[in-house]
Amino acid sequence: MKVISIGRGEDCNIVLPENVISRRHAILKIHATGKMELIDMGQNGTFVNGIKLTPNIPYPVTRKDVVSFAHVRQLDWSLVPNTMRIYRYIALGAVLAVAIVVAIVFFFKEKEPDIPQLPVNPVHKEAVNDSVRQESPKEGERGEGTLAIPKSLDEPSGADLLPKPKKKPAAKEKPDTVAKEKTPEKNPIIM
Repeated sequence: MKVISIGRGEDCNIVLPENVISRRHAILKIHATGKMELIDMGQNGTFVNGIKLTPNIPYPVTRKDVVSFAHVRQLDWSLVPNTMRIYRYIALGAVLAVAIVVAIVFFFKEKEPDIPQLPVNPVHKEAVNDSVRQESPKEGERGEGTLAIPKSLDEPSGADLLPKPKKKPAAKEKPDTVAKEKTPEKNPIIM
């Protein structure tokens, strides 16, 4: 808290040389939060917006108030240090710093390319895979102009929209009615 003394005395922070003003006419207390209180200590009175203050009792004031001493002199607020200005500058600087950091992150963030994934007909999946595998670069070669196949094409997925064709069961063979004779081996081994 900062205490500013106002009066006729030479030891006061704000000196008012009129004879009707007391040597120590008033005290202005400025708190760290910016709140200000004025305490009347003079005999001829201290007035805030035309209202006389009760002696030795703190009265809240702002920079917009008109403070007069013994109705002969008004307080020049430019002589009172504005501590809130420092806090405003600090707050404004912090807000600007955060805004700059957000702007840098937003504008310089690498964007991932949007590659649309097209659905592949499961009937043609093998044909697509074979054609791409033929064009794939060999080890050590550059891969320009080749297609990259995502792993999802090689793996079956439940997202196929077309129904899979049904397989017909194979016809059962009828047993031959004629017994086949066993043919002897062509090169029998004799022991």
